[in-house]
Amino acid sequence: MGAQASGPGRPDELVDMLASRHRVIRYDHRDTGRSIWPFDQQPHPLTRLAEDAVTVLDGLGVERAHVVGMSLGGMLARLLVADRPDRLLSATLIGTSALSAVPYGARTEHGSRPRNFPA
Repeated sequence: MGAQASGPGRPDELVDMLASRHRVIRYDHRDTGRSIWPFDQQPHPLTRLAEDAVTVLDGLGVERAHVVGMSLGGMLARLLVADRPDRLLSATLIGTSALSAVPYGARTEHGSRPRNFPA
């Protein structure tokens, strides 16, 4: 979800539609919802929030996932596309903007090129 919304804040109709064909995982990123990470006391970069998404997947034993991100969540999904394409099956971005420290087409630290997104 976005910067001021928690994971369960997604519209139920969207979640129900996705859940009819996929396992749906929703979580609160740092400083939102039920998270206990206070940004004003422990600031973090956006890249850390994207790494947190990978940590959630790891914790649930999910190797690769379809990711849906809205607003800030969409920015995090774009960072995952650029930096961790090996963990994604697809990315759907809703109401977001471009954000990446890796130029499109440049090699990432993982050796992948975003334009060669794994199928």
